[in-house]
Amino acid sequence: MGRSTLEKPFTESKGRVSYYHRCVALFLHCHILLNRDLDTIYKDPPHGICVIPDKDNITTVHAMITGPFETPYEGGLFHFFVRFPPNYPFSPPRVKFLTTGGGTVRFNPNLYQNGKVCLSILGTWSGPGWTATQSLLSVLVSIQSLLNDKPYHNEPGYNQVSRPSCCEAIPICSRPTTLEMWRSIMTS
Repeated sequence: MGRSTLEKPFTESKGRVSYYHRCVALFLHCHILLNRDLDTIYKDPPHGICVIPDKDNITTVHAMITGPFETPYEGGLFHFFVRFPPNYPFSPPRVKFLTTGGGTVRFNPNLYQNGKVCLSILGTWSGPGWTATQSLLSVLVSIQSLLNDKPYHNEPGYNQVSRPSCCEAIPICSRPTTLEMWRSIMTS
C-alpha cells in the first residue's frame, strides 16, 4: 500500500525538496542550535557575560558584557544586540553595540559610535572569518577580549604604523576609565 501524505517526504515533483521546506529546515536548525548555545551559556556562565533572548523571538538576543578588572573598562556594562540569520550557524550573527551614549561615545577602536562591532568573525573586519563551528559564546568571548588593558592595540593598522612608546608607558590608573567617561556623558 502507499504511504499517507504525512509519511511522504517533503518533496515536489521529480524528488526535489521545495524552497519552502528548505527554509523551514534551516529555520528549525537555527532554533535548535540557538537553544543549544543558550543552554551552554546558562549551564556554565562565562565570567562577565549575561545573555537574554527576546521572549517572542529566540533569534534576537540581548547580551551584557562587564568590563574586565584592571582595564579601562572595569566597572562598565556594555550592551549588545545580537540577531541571528535563518541560516545560522552557516552565516554569522549581526551584532550591534548599544552602549554609545546616543552615538556620542566610542569606548574602543572596534566598537563604533554608530553601533558597528568590528570583528573578523562577524565579517566586519579582515582576518579569519566565521565558521559553522562557532557559536554565540565564541562571539561574545571575542567581543569581551577587545575590552583589554591596551585597547589601542585593537586599532586597525596598529602593527603597521610606527608609534610612540609613550602610550604603553601610561599607567592604567591614569587613563580615563569607563566610569569617568560615563560621568562626563551624564554631566554634559
